Amino acid sequence: MKKSVLNFAIKYLLVILLGLNSISVFSQVFIDTLAIQDFEVSPMSPVWSYTGSPTILSGYTTSSATPANSPIGINGSRAWETHSASAGVILEFNNKTIPQIYDSIYINFKLAAMNLNGTSGGPDNLDYVLVSYSLDNGNTYTNKLRIKGATSNNSSWAYSATGLAETYYTPTNVVTFQPTTSGLQTTLGYSSCSISFPGTITQLKLKITARSSSSSDTWLIDNVVLGGRKLCYNSFDTITVSACDSYLSPSGNHTWTSSNTYLDTIPNASGCDSIISINLTVNSSSSAIINPTECFSCVSPSGNYTWDTSGTYIDTIQNAMGCDSIITINLTINTVDTSVTKTGIILTASVSGANYQWLDCNNGYAIIPGETNQSYTPAANGTYAVEITENTCVDTSACYLVTGVGIIENIFGLSLNFYPNPTSGKVTVDLGKTYKVINVTVRNTLGQVVLTKTYKTTNQLSFEIDGAKGLYFVEIRTDEGKSSVFKIVKE
Repeated sequence: MKKSVLNFAIKYLLVILLGLNSISVFSQVFIDTLAIQDFEVSPMSPVWSYTGSPTILSGYTTSSATPANSPIGINGSRAWETHSASAGVILEFNNKTIPQIYDSIYINFKLAAMNLNGTSGGPDNLDYVLVSYSLDNGNTYTNKLRIKGATSNNSSWAYSATGLAETYYTPTNVVTFQPTTSGLQTTLGYSSCSISFPGTITQLKLKITARSSSSSDTWLIDNVVLGGRKLCYNSFDTITVSACDSYLSPSGNHTWTSSNTYLDTIPNASGCDSIISINLTVNSSSSAIINPTECFSCVSPSGNYTWDTSGTYIDTIQNAMGCDSIITINLTINTVDTSVTKTGIILTASVSGANYQWLDCNNGYAIIPGETNQSYTPAANGTYAVEITENTCVDTSACYLVTGVGIIENIFGLSLNFYPNPTSGKVTVDLGKTYKVINVTVRNTLGQVVLTKTYKTTNQLSFEIDGAKGLYFVEIRTDEGKSSVFKIVKE
């Protein structure tokens, strides 16, 4: 729908001067074009279609016509022309559904009365344009508006004549308008013709009849319009807003980047202007660069990220003004090399130049007093770890099993392992490879044999020492001549 708005421009000044923040008396009238027929080859929208066969002319009258050199259609455009039609030419404009949003509905058109063939004449008392309406889709029509020529003799006028042929749809009798004097009528000529209806009507159909008694009596009709009017009241409000860096106005039409008081306009609930005075404070975002050094990982200032490698990262938190503080983080992540090598029963931390503390894994990671070197030789079989401090970071290695403590003689080499030691009785020996015949002899500290046993084709031995608690000597010999003697403590 085409829309025009009648505003009181002074309202904006009064908002500022009076500080209004509530509904005011200032109003505006919205006028919507619901349908229009301008008789052009490409008619304006929304088109009000019609049935009938009008004569269409355009351009200007000649200097020998009355009025001379006058537009036949508005501004020389196309218009509906009628002459020598004693029975009348009828155009019936299609039924239109009326939206229930208007205070009033109207139809209007522009009318000119002329003689296109001579310097005198024009419509007379027998000539008329009759407007009829129907509120029931053409089932019944009411004749409402009739415009005639002069009461005596002939009269003419252009589209610029100032006479208004306006009437309301009730009562249902025909209202007639005509000049009281003949000749050219610049003030009494009715160039603007209209009928008004209440906004409660739901449909409207229109019929216009143009009657002319002779070739010197011409009616010209242009721009037949169906429109809706809505009267509404502007409202005024004041808001106080804080924003970061910039603020988009409620209407979306403005972006402000500095603190000030601004005006903006949006539609209110009734479709009129809501004029908003905005006390705006614009705060600024901030930025910072930090260079933290952390052990193993780092939680970002916002708490949203955890980083475990060195690098440059970006994080955002809120500054004191409630805006974004964008932080560039040049992060250094330090780690500790906790790898350990085992050579026989000797454990050595891989990293050099750090601080060391060896721990007994079998005793709840208890500190082994005095063992703070890079390497550690256990005094007894067990599992051991090292706590390493490097670049202010502290970490603990895995636990490593040591089983070769107490070996007196060993030809098997590093492949020989026995455990547990100390033991409650049961002993397991790994030989590292399979042998066909293996003899085991266990003696106590008095040299008494407490156990002998022979194993065939195996690489692992298991046996139980049944004697009392104390120190025992285990001797292992194979048919290949390999031997080993080691100590076992039974607890």
